[in-house]
Amino acid sequence: MLLSLCFFEGSGILERTIPWFGLLPLLISLGRHRYSLKWRLLHGFFFGSILCCWPLASAGSWVEAPILSTAEASLPIIGAWMLFCAAGGVLLRKSSPLAIVPAMAVTWTAIEYLRVEYIPLASPGMQLGQLLQPDSPEGQIATVIGLSGLGFVICLVNGAFFLALRESRVRTQVFPALAATLGVLGMVGLGSIIEAPGKNGGRLPGESLRVGLVQNTGDGDGKHLDLARQLLNSKPRLILFPSDTFPGSGDKPGFKTRLETFAREEGVAIGAGVLKDRESGEDSRPSLLYIASGARHGDESAEEILSIETKEGQSILLVTDRVSHSAHQMRRLASEGAQLFLVAGDSAGMQTEMHRLLDRLLAFRALETGAGICRATRKGSSSILNNRGSLQAEAPKGQDWAAVNPAPLLDPRQGHTWFVKGGWVLAPGCLFALGILALLELYSRRKIPGAQDSTRPS
Repeated sequence: MLLSLCFFEGSGILERTIPWFGLLPLLISLGRHRYSLKWRLLHGFFFGSILCCWPLASAGSWVEAPILSTAEASLPIIGAWMLFCAAGGVLLRKSSPLAIVPAMAVTWTAIEYLRVEYIPLASPGMQLGQLLQPDSPEGQIATVIGLSGLGFVICLVNGAFFLALRESRVRTQVFPALAATLGVLGMVGLGSIIEAPGKNGGRLPGESLRVGLVQNTGDGDGKHLDLARQLLNSKPRLILFPSDTFPGSGDKPGFKTRLETFAREEGVAIGAGVLKDRESGEDSRPSLLYIASGARHGDESAEEILSIETKEGQSILLVTDRVSHSAHQMRRLASEGAQLFLVAGDSAGMQTEMHRLLDRLLAFRALETGAGICRATRKGSSSILNNRGSLQAEAPKGQDWAAVNPAPLLDPRQGHTWFVKGGWVLAPGCLFALGILALLELYSRRKIPGAQDSTRPS
């Protein structure tokens, strides 16, 4: 419960300190039960349950969504902690104490990367790195090693402190404790002075796109267009709608005509997601729709990425929520020259607290890629983030809202972030290393017939 405090909005000294020792109770329990798989799985289940469910319950989010929706978001997270605890007991039985700490960090980073990137139903929120605030100095390190890298460092520091508590020799205690403390201080110092590409000396990039965001908690596309008309006096170049605003089939087949008429009469571009019929049995992923200013042309794509040309030489992408959650896909798009991401968000069945976690996740994606992110939702919190992960504008939770703000475009001459250049390899590298460690463990057990997880040394 103490560790889960860091997932809330607070940013005091307690929330900044907890991540660096919050895993110690779990690691101590794993050390005591390293020969019992059953107890390790139970520890992982209860630790994961309290960590991811308590923020939802304390925020009253259990009544905002069906139980099945909550379970869908929670079970993959709990399963990841159970898998980590099962593997952690095996590592804690090894004789080399200095090898335990990096092996534990590699194991967790690999499991988390596998959950977020390769399990479609898994919630991308509540990653270990999200315990840090994106606007804190230590959170700024995401421009170098990414969100998964922050989780790696957190696990590494916790493992070093655990090793200092477990060992009886003073020399063995002092070295890991000193290394962990210097590591944390080094992250804070480096994050305070780091200059990410696109940071531009603390100033916003010179070029920006005036984006209007529309958030309507009710049903029907008429209210969305009424809110969009309120933005016209602020002269937006593009208005972004959520993905669950317009139905792809059903009783309102003429919404595209209304949008084209709106774009033609008002001289503004429109980006939106088109929600497919969830009861048709087809892929429920939304398609993306773009209508140019004046309705000169329009594009609709069943893919999850749509390139928008608002001006020659600019690279602005309209993407779905699923793409914005993936560090791998966002990094690839940034390396190809994306200057701004527009996210047509889908808030169906999502709790309020999960929206806060996704807002923090997108802030880290902005830090990783060095590009701004605009997200429009219906029931959540629409927002505009600059390329440093800072909020430019944020809608109130669960209320009708519309606003126009300049979204900064990344200057391609300033280059890519260190994460895009090469820092992204840490997480897939950990997954590869975990596979090698698993093969070596299986090979060693084949050489010793009868070796079981519950066997204690004589």
